[in-house]
Amino acid sequence: MHRNFNILSKDLKGNLVSRSIVATYALTTTDYTETALFHILVRGNDVRREISLQPERSSVTIEAGRIEIRRSETNLEQRVTVFEKNTFTATNPVSVDLWERSNKQSTSNENMSL
Repeated sequence: MHRNFNILSKDLKGNLVSRSIVATYALTTTDYTETALFHILVRGNDVRREISLQPERSSVTIEAGRIEIRRSETNLEQRVTVFEKNTFTATNPVSVDLWERSNKQSTSNENMSL
């Protein structure tokens, strides 16, 4: 399976930050393993590119329809991700992002909005 994630945000100083990740992944009932094919982080004029990184393993907890993926501090993206009903929450040391499924018509099968 593949994952493609792109996000644009602002840091505490109001500067734009852009991140793009393309990776392969495997999800089991106990582990999430991801291998980044490439990762690009742009913060102001600073551009960081990483290609073909080592696989990263995270623990998975599934309980009553709630899936939690807890990444270790050594992972590229340090966060806890929770999928529950129509929401997806990603918490890292400096922010909390919440996506909620929209009922608007879309041409794709998955329609999540921030």
